[in-house]
Amino acid sequence: MATFSLKRFISLAGIKTELKFIGVGLGVSVLAGWVLNLFSFCLLFFVLCYFFWHISSAYRFYLWVDRGMKKPSPQFKGIWFELKKTLKKKKKQQKKSFKRMRQAVKRTSQLTHAIDEGIVVLDKKLALSWWNTTAKQQLGLQTADRGHQITSLVRNTELIEYLAKKKITGRIELPSRANPSKWLMITASRFGDEEIALVISDITPLKDAERLRKEFVGNVSHELRTPITVIRGYLETMTDGMIVDNPPVLKACEQMMGQVIRMQDLADDLIVLSNLESQPVSSKKKKIKLLPLLSSIIEEAEIVSEGKYTITLDCPDELYLMAQKSDLHSAFSNLILNAINHNPEGIDVNVKVFRHDDTINISVQDNGSGISAEAIPRLTERFYRTDSSRSSNIGGSGLGLAIVKHILNRYDANLEITSQLGKGSEFTCIFPLPDDQ
Repeated sequence: MATFSLKRFISLAGIKTELKFIGVGLGVSVLAGWVLNLFSFCLLFFVLCYFFWHISSAYRFYLWVDRGMKKPSPQFKGIWFELKKTLKKKKKQQKKSFKRMRQAVKRTSQLTHAIDEGIVVLDKKLALSWWNTTAKQQLGLQTADRGHQITSLVRNTELIEYLAKKKITGRIELPSRANPSKWLMITASRFGDEEIALVISDITPLKDAERLRKEFVGNVSHELRTPITVIRGYLETMTDGMIVDNPPVLKACEQMMGQVIRMQDLADDLIVLSNLESQPVSSKKKKIKLLPLLSSIIEEAEIVSEGKYTITLDCPDELYLMAQKSDLHSAFSNLILNAINHNPEGIDVNVKVFRHDDTINISVQDNGSGISAEAIPRLTERFYRTDSSRSSNIGGSGLGLAIVKHILNRYDANLEITSQLGKGSEFTCIFPLPDDQ
């Protein structure tokens, strides 16, 4: 903030003129009053003239300002000259500032209309306030849509629930209103007076690539099953009696049989994973009681392990989940068989089901060899192995936990893993509590 300087004020040309005028006027008034012996009258006359001159200047100044300070400007003297000069200077500065601001707005508008992502601004009532060219094409918006709620134009339940959140997090994917074959990813954030900014990306190429990948994996897996089955049949025939008298060949066939079984497991798991990714969760979920389901899985695991592991189950009879039985069987059997296959003989495997707050937890705990803390975050990645040499000897496809995670995601459930080397591991599936339980 500028400070007032009396010296600078007095040095202004208009103020100097004003002071000279006052000085000369007072001098003439005093001289005329002394000569005419009418001192008071002459002084009053000067004051009135000075006052009416200022009134006239103020009126002309007002008219000039009211007309936008356009040329030609009236001639002003004294302090009115300084006011006129100051206003013209400020107007010039304002024009420059407005020009810069207009250029910035124009450049920002050009930038937002040029980018590939759509941008939409909603007011606090979710009404459309502004959008760029890309968003117009993505959502099929028209000028008449301004002021309308986006949820009345884009009728999508997931979008309505997403924007209704007090704290908007994450993102959603939905088909384009203008072209249903295109897929859009929307992220939102609040700003200003409860306004919402939407950033919309076209993820159709990613969706197409993902679809092709799923189709490729599924097709390859199905095509592999036939030759693998044929090879396995011949190997079983050979090892069952044809080459019993030739130990080197028998050993080679048994090794091939192990690899064929592993390839068959891999193909089967890839098919399961492909089906999980391509098929939506059935709306017709069934009430699955957990005690009989887990009991049957443990019986199967005991047969596979030939009684070399101690498997216990603690599950209340009344607990159940709303799901597809095949999904739950696949997830829980993978966890229990992993506890057997990746630990030495003789360890204990405890399966426990319990209710905690608004969740149902299914825990598979063992006291085996454990997993390092560095490996835990990657356990659910496809084909990830904590120890390549050990896993190769054990077998398995490396897809078991990926399948478990994918199944849990279908039911809004989570997988928590805790482990310590030499002390064992615990895998806990956390499901939301069914509404009627």
